[in-house]
Amino acid sequence: MDNSCIDYKSAGAKLLLVFISTVLAFILISTFSIETVSAKAKKTHKVTYSNFYSKKEKNKKGQWVWKTYITTKYSFTWKDGYPLCRYRDTIAATTSSKKFNVVSKKGYVTYCFPGIDKTKKKKLSVKTKNSGTGVYASFDVRYLNDPTTQWWSKKGYITITWKADGKINQVGVSGNYGHAKVDLTPGVSFGGGASIGFTPVKKVDFGAEKYRLAEQ
Repeated sequence: MDNSCIDYKSAGAKLLLVFISTVLAFILISTFSIETVSAKAKKTHKVTYSNFYSKKEKNKKGQWVWKTYITTKYSFTWKDGYPLCRYRDTIAATTSSKKFNVVSKKGYVTYCFPGIDKTKKKKLSVKTKNSGTGVYASFDVRYLNDPTTQWWSKKGYITITWKADGKINQVGVSGNYGHAKVDLTPGVSFGGGASIGFTPVKKVDFGAEKYRLAEQ
């Protein structure tokens, strides 16, 4: 092969320029991300409900019986920056009655790129626990597409439709957020009533669940 036409000095200079540009971009993005990742970042969260009703349905024996339905939504948002700990977090929801079981569930997390008006919405894998009386989903607080793009979770939610036998006019609904302080995925535990906790306790930051009494 005749290499006489190749300007090695020019090619080398171009490669060096590309390398330097990439490194500078990474430094700038990392610096900006560090500035926006703040210990002052605050998580706000809430639980809401809708479509709370009872109706009669035919059972397998052809008898008309009461069934009660309710849809709940647990949502969160990070404000004033992004959390310092960037591992995997878990969100969860339940009701105060073991009679209610999951009929359907879904969830999403919206990721933001600091300093740029871009977002990405990712679907959550929402799972059930305690025979369908509780739900939870885990997700990455931050993920990297490449060394210069760091996407941070900004907000998210899980929506669940529950069903119970009988006519129920009141039920407590709740949701909670477990924020990992070390590199792990928080486990979730559902206690009495509508309480929600996370494990291991000393390595996961969480407070009292958000609770609301639903009435129809």
